[in-house]
Parts: sequence; C-alpha cells; structure tokens
Amino acid sequence: MRNIFSHIAILLLLSLGNAFAQYCPKVTEALEFFKAKNYENSKVSIESALLDTSCTNNAVYWYFRAFIYKDYYKNKEAGQQIANSRIKAIESARKYLLFSFQSDSEKEKQKQCRDIIHILASSYNHDAAKDLNEQKFTSSFENYLEYMATLKLVQPDKVDTNAIFLAGYSSYMANNYVKAKEYLNKAVELKYNDPNLYYYLAKVYWSTKEKEKSYAVLNAGYNIFPMNKEIILTMVNFYTEDGKLKNLETALDKAIQVDSKNYDLKLYQARVCEKLSETEKNDQEKYFLKAESLYKDVIKSDPNNMRANYNLAILYYNKAVNIIDKMDADSDLTAIDKIQDQCVLIFKQSLPYMSKAYELNPSKKDVLEGLAGIYFALNDMPKSNEFKQKAEAMK
Repeated sequence: MRNIFSHIAILLLLSLGNAFAQYCPKVTEALEFFKAKNYENSKVSIESALLDTSCTNNAVYWYFRAFIYKDYYKNKEAGQQIANSRIKAIESARKYLLFSFQSDSEKEKQKQCRDIIHILASSYNHDAAKDLNEQKFTSSFENYLEYMATLKLVQPDKVDTNAIFLAGYSSYMANNYVKAKEYLNKAVELKYNDPNLYYYLAKVYWSTKEKEKSYAVLNAGYNIFPMNKEIILTMVNFYTEDGKLKNLETALDKAIQVDSKNYDLKLYQARVCEKLSETEKNDQEKYFLKAESLYKDVIKSDPNNMRANYNLAILYYNKAVNIIDKMDADSDLTAIDKIQDQCVLIFKQSLPYMSKAYELNPSKKDVLEGLAGIYFALNDMPKSNEFKQKAEAMK
C-alpha cells in the first residue's frame, strides 16, 4: 500500500501542469506538504483551495483532495468513531468520478478514486466488526450502514448479505428492534444462509410480543436447518413460556432427534407428556405410555439417574391413585377386587424405581414419603411407618 501511495504522490506533482498551478497555487502547496508527509499542513492547504472556484471546477482538484484526505485519515484518524477526513476523502473521490473522462491518464485516476472509496468502505466494515466484538452495538450498526452506503458508490449492484445480517444483529443487541426487523428481514429475503438469522429474528419478534411471527420465523428456519440446536431449543423455550404443551411436545421431539443423548430433554418431554395425559383426556393413555417410555429410555442408558427413577415411580403411583379415585363405590365386590388387584400391580411397578431413588438419595423427603405411600398401598404397614417416620424426621 505504501509504495502505491508514494507513486501517486509523485504522479500528482507531475500531472499537475503549469496551467493548473497558476490558477490554483494552494493545491501545489498542499502537494508539497503531502510529498513531505506533513499531513496537517497538506490538509489545511487543500481545504483553503476549496474557496477558489477555479480549483473546485477542475476534476483534478478533487482527485488531489481525495488522496490527501485518505492519507490524513490513514495516519491521523484511523479507528476514530467520527473521522471527518474519511468522509471528505470519500466525498472528494465521488466528485471526481462525476466528471467525464476521455484520456487514459484520466481513466487511471478514475480507477484510483474508485480504489480509495473501496479502501475506505472496507475501513467502515473493519470498524463495525471491531465495535461488534467490543459490544458497542449502536456504533457497530452505524458503521455497517456507512460501509454498505459507501460501497454502493462504486458497486451499486453489490449486496453484502453478511453486512446486512450483522447490521440487523447489532440492532437487536442494541435493543433497536425496528431496525433489527428491517435488516434481518432483508437478509431473509436475500436468502442469507445462516441459522443465526432465524434465531435472532425470532427473538426480535418475541421481544416485541409478536409471538406468531416469532413461531413462523422459527419454523421457517427449522425447515432450512432441521439439525440446528439453537433454533429448536428456542422453540422449546418459547412454547414453554407460552404454555403451549402440544407444540412444546412436538418441539421436544425435534430437539431429541438432534440430541438423542440429552437426558434433560427426555426427562422434560416426559413431564410434558404427563401434563398432556391430564389435559388431553382422549389421548391420556398415549401420553402416559410415551412418558413411561422416555423415563425407561433414560434409565436404560443411565441406571443411576435420580430424576428418571423418581419420576417413573411417581408416574406409576399416580396412575394407581387415579384409578382408585375414579372407582365407583357402588360397584360389586368382584369389580372392586379386580380394580384393587390392578392397582397393586401398578404400585409394585412403582416400588423398584422409588427404592432405587432412595438408594441414590436416602435423605430426599419426597422419596421417603413416596416409599411410605407405596408400602401403605401394598398393605406393608411396618415399612410404611418406617419411611413415614423418616420423612417426618426431615422436618
């Protein structure tokens, strides 16, 4: 880069010509300072020439001014949030490009001005990324906009979808949800290929209480990235918060498909199925069996999983209690005996899992009370009283 600029400095002086020097001596002065790397005085001189229309009506003036301000920015203001030299360098290069050119030397200068704009557009992009890493989200958003606007001066058809996404992300992190929606949706329209796009756009809509739009975005993201954990777990979190159990169950199915060894997801889905077995009366048995299967699946892989053993024991226990509660007191003795026998079998199913939970955590009060209740139902009063007393001692 340095060698190119040295070459340009010499080229400037050679191409100036006596005629332009005669009508615009301040430019000659500015170039002398520029050649000596005296950027402050070079800037002052070139700016003084701005008051002279015989200078500003000539395309070469804007060419010189673009280089002087570009180098001033590089050496004096690079990295500053507000760098007037960068703004003026871009403005000057753009004005030079507005003139009509015929000669090869003029076309070469035109190319050099486009290069200046490219370089300074990239500097905005660099600053935006730096601000993002430093969590200066508002500044990052503004720099991404400047980068895209500057780039369009020389590449009007260029669309940087990554910058559009990051502008939206920066806005979201700055709690500027209006701009976040604008730029993240634009990235969706442009088919930006990143699951984080759908993740953050869904979070934006959730933050603005537009739940249905949030779900729509998550489902769209899932259709494109069906194995992405963040999208699926966000579905799980949102459906949990929203209390939509059937949707939550479906989302958990997807999550478990992606992460089949995640015991927490399976245990959570089992609890959701238990709740659904209470609310969805027509599918009560289906959800009971699914919960049972999930608990057993965890225990098969992890026999010492305390939660799985305890929850499965309670699942059986509650099933037996519900059958007893629904029993018609006017039923004949044969029917009652049959129901009681059924319940005894279910309590016996519960016992080994509650006993395992006790083995794993003998000081957990809920487990002690569970064992007392199971032994009571099995008519083993000594055992029932033993665990009842242990539970009462925990108070």
